[in-house]
Amino acid sequence: LSVARFEKGKLFLIKYQIKTDDIFSGRQLSEFKALREKIPFTIAAVEREGKVIIPKGKTILYPQDKIYIAVRERDVKGLFEELFIKFTPVNNIFILGYSSLVVELLKRISDMEGLKIKFVDPDISNCEEIAGHFPDVSVLHSEVTNVNLLKAEGIEDADIAISITDDEENNILSCILSKRLGAKKVVALVAHPEYESIIESIGIDSPIVPR
Repeated sequence: LSVARFEKGKLFLIKYQIKTDDIFSGRQLSEFKALREKIPFTIAAVEREGKVIIPKGKTILYPQDKIYIAVRERDVKGLFEELFIKFTPVNNIFILGYSSLVVELLKRISDMEGLKIKFVDPDISNCEEIAGHFPDVSVLHSEVTNVNLLKAEGIEDADIAISITDDEENNILSCILSKRLGAKKVVALVAHPEYESIIESIGIDSPIVPR
């Protein structure tokens, strides 16, 4: 569901939702002792029905549990292979709206090999700025909730749609719309902590909270 990086990117904290048929389902943490000796990792927390549990060896994991796995960057691929966790690499990205965070994000990802990035914003000056600094990004001058444009530009093929502007409500609305139009995953910047408990229930896969 999400990945947070610590120790300058060397340590990952991965949020993963257990499925009915995967290797975690119905098993105690202690059953993974041999694997943990082979590939060091820790299940740091379990989120179940809105409550967070600090697990012990006898803790049983159930379908729909969201677990937080701490693992070193170099071990992520090997761990996923051992656990038979499948994931699809991100290729197509929609960025909805402008902010200083968008600029910082594009500085990091715009030249990554294999990424196709589309930026949408209603302000022509913002569009010109992004087009001037990031020539590999497709820039679209439009409202971020323009259904016809999003469909025409292939929002249904988006691996991820991101809205991290200063307008919290617009972030939420544009992400919900993108998800309903077919985007596989949506990420929204959410300023109010009180929204955190409900944000996933309305379709936001990964809320980003400034604090």
